[in-house]
Amino acid sequence: MKTNKCYQCGFCCTISSCGYGEWDAENHRCRFLNEENKCAIYAKIVEKEKSVAFPMMGCGCSSPLFNEMRDSKMIALGLNPEDEAKAIEKEYGIELDISPDFANLWEKMME
Repeated sequence: MKTNKCYQCGFCCTISSCGYGEWDAENHRCRFLNEENKCAIYAKIVEKEKSVAFPMMGCGCSSPLFNEMRDSKMIALGLNPEDEAKAIEKEYGIELDISPDFANLWEKMME
């Protein structure tokens, strides 16, 4: 399985809470997401899943493309999100866009 580095931007925790989290409907985010957009129970989850073959934490970013929160975090870390997008394009041999070719990109990512 192909993965992309996680920068702990918190995006995934604004979409849904994980099995360890608790959804805060009023704020539309997991209640364990702190002010820095990091998981407040990260260490607990890592410890609990240390012997799991594919642990939830440490397996990479689940939403590396078109993710403004992740892009902002990368920029704050001195990284260029466009460089990663170009690397993904090169790896999959397809230009990233939101055209019908996007379905082809998805198929290649799942290989």
